[in-house]
Amino acid sequence: MTRFKYAVAAALGLAALGAGSSSAAQTNDFYIGQLQQFGTPWCPKDWVRADGRLLSIRQNTTLFSLLGTQFGGDGINTFALPDLRDRAPTGASNDAPVGTRDGQTSVTVLTSQLPAHAHGFNADPTAPASNSPANSMMGIYPTGTPVYAPPAAAPDVPMNPAMIAPAGQTTSFPTQMPATATNWCMAMTGVYPQRP
Repeated sequence: MTRFKYAVAAALGLAALGAGSSSAAQTNDFYIGQLQQFGTPWCPKDWVRADGRLLSIRQNTTLFSLLGTQFGGDGINTFALPDLRDRAPTGASNDAPVGTRDGQTSVTVLTSQLPAHAHGFNADPTAPASNSPANSMMGIYPTGTPVYAPPAAAPDVPMNPAMIAPAGQTTSFPTQMPATATNWCMAMTGVYPQRP
């Protein structure tokens, strides 16, 4: 019977050891400062939402040693987390180092940004019916009276610009690609990543 008690105790000890090491492995399966998407509206324990918030350097020295002020903060008392609200992460490069914010969710196009183009001007090939320009179009002036220049003539006399009404209202329009929102979180604990 004593052998049986020892065997049960050993099995329970190994099971407890295995459960403990599994738990330890799970808490160390991520790196401090690692970004991860979650489908929940909250971040798991020991993770914080990547919402650009300022954190105290004194209370988060390990994370500050990794992030520095590349996402904001004064570098004396505070540093910032990346802000991935309404933003898509992109790969860093020489032109866009880590922490670079680029792009806009909407744009207002100005006249100076439009490419060179022309607006057509159409006339009605029927005889005039009114002396008022209101709701009227240019038509053929009395038969036999020339009012149009030949196509080869250089148009060098500007007409009233009100003949062609401006279009557009210089309002902004969205440029954001279709997306599905998830929750970006950053690990506050875990393995300290070693530089290669």
